[in-house]
Amino acid sequence: MNTGTAHVSGTYFAMQYGFTGQSDIGYAGLQPRPDANGHQRLRGVFSSFISGTTSTHANCSDGADGGAGVSCGVDFDAVYGHTFRVEIALVGTDTWSGTVVDTNNGQRIPVGTYKLPAGSGNLKASQAGFIEYYNVPSCDQQPRYDVTFGGPSSGSLSGTTKWVKEYGECAGYGSTQVTTVGAGVHVTRGSAG
Repeated sequence: MNTGTAHVSGTYFAMQYGFTGQSDIGYAGLQPRPDANGHQRLRGVFSSFISGTTSTHANCSDGADGGAGVSCGVDFDAVYGHTFRVEIALVGTDTWSGTVVDTNNGQRIPVGTYKLPAGSGNLKASQAGFIEYYNVPSCDQQPRYDVTFGGPSSGSLSGTTKWVKEYGECAGYGSTQVTTVGAGVHVTRGSAG
């Protein structure tokens, strides 16, 4: 999350992921939030769209975007300009956790944990990412953003991120610019903030 990103709700920077034993997916990512009590804020999100997903974690609730699954989320103090890694980890049989890590200071923010149906398997090798505009008053007044999606890594394996899809009713507005940066992409949108 780069410093040029407006500190307002309305944009979701996400990466999807799939499982070898499931056709439905999950996603995880970050959403800007307004500053509070003198601190910059972000929201970490970690969700499953797989029917039969369960969770008892305090940050999680049943349902994902009005459908099956589980959604987990937490707002936290953050510093725009720091690099954040979203970790998805197998922590038990068919049980996955989502954690946001500030790689500048090592802070770890647990987002949630959920259990998938038996036999859901491991993470698939590829999926897609997206930038979603939600809760935007008008398409010509979307908040400015400046964000870099890094390449995915499993520790011993690493991959690349190509252009992520813009999603929502205001996709295509705002002179979006995309450049390749190492194994990832740098995306900016230049309309008013």
